[in-house]
Amino acid sequence: MKTKQILSSVVSYCAFYVAFAQSPSAPGMLNGQGMEFIENKGQITDDQGHVRPDILYSGDAAGASIYLRKGGVSYVITKAANNENQEPETNNQEQRTKNEELKTILQRIDMEFVGSNPRAKVKAEGLADGYFNYYLGHCPQGITGVNAYKKITYQDIYPNIDISFFGGKAEGLKYDIIVKPGGDPNAIKIKYSGADGIEIRNGELKIKNSLGAEIAERMPRVYQNVNGKIDKMDANFKT
Repeated sequence: MKTKQILSSVVSYCAFYVAFAQSPSAPGMLNGQGMEFIENKGQITDDQGHVRPDILYSGDAAGASIYLRKGGVSYVITKAANNENQEPETNNQEQRTKNEELKTILQRIDMEFVGSNPRAKVKAEGLADGYFNYYLGHCPQGITGVNAYKKITYQDIYPNIDISFFGGKAEGLKYDIIVKPGGDPNAIKIKYSGADGIEIRNGELKIKNSLGAEIAERMPRVYQNVNGKIDKMDANFKT
């Protein structure tokens, strides 16, 4: 008996968003409207001042900074700290600056594509208007003409599998996992580190943290495009 092989792509869509349940002044979710991914030309450093060439693009959204790295994504969630134990207001500029710095705390959560191709080709699309110039302590001569893009795709991050990142108007950071003919969906494995725990609740992957934020990956929407016809497929998270 002959079997028919369907040569079409399977696209899995996910959205990452952050909601601060304990902060009434914070936005309800990562707002992807106008989200841009800025290329890293040497302007990004860690908290020790070391240049981070492994970071390819960065973006900002309400409550979080996003860093697209080789083989993964880092989310840095920020929140205003409790001011009860801070020093009183002062006219001293240095002390005021120190107090301001104490008002923000952060947590970094890394998402790794386990077993992915470290030499995956990265394609940037949707060149944004204008560019950025950076004059920082480690580059006083300036890093200029830095472009930003609307969509970043890691091509063949797994054999015959691409991942595209882009910004949503309501959902926040979104990404498509595109399984092309010959690709194996079982090769896709995602590992989180830096979180305080992970659970599946109401069909979403909840990523716990110490900042009182609700961090979630929405249920993937999986479909197959067969000659222009969209066939939906069942999918869920497995921890």
